[in-house]
Amino acid sequence: MPSIETTNLNQYAVLWEAGSLDDYGELKVSSPVEIPCRWEYKQEEVSDPLSGTTVSEATVYVNQSIGIGSILWEGALADLPVTPTNLKRVAAVGRIPDVKGKKTRRFVRLVTYSNTLPTVE
Repeated sequence: MPSIETTNLNQYAVLWEAGSLDDYGELKVSSPVEIPCRWEYKQEEVSDPLSGTTVSEATVYVNQSIGIGSILWEGALADLPVTPTNLKRVAAVGRIPDVKGKKTRRFVRLVTYSNTLPTVE
């Protein structure tokens, strides 16, 4: 039986993991990496620590921990345009344990982000 952590992760996202703040208080992100995932488009109200209560546009199931404030782009790293558009910011994170509580499926809830990436560390 496939593991709950990786089953159905047959899509890709480019991830810029949230990092530290620069001298002006603006977020810096890591270099982009490709991760396996599953995108599910649905609107849900979420409590976002960066902007209060907001509406999430998508839930993305992943196989790793991703921090709030990280940026995602739907697609493979090889397809990433020089100036990516339709960027999404992680507003909430969650976990779903299996029945025995041994394995966990992770997900993030996304909100619209500007079409300009923060500084890459």
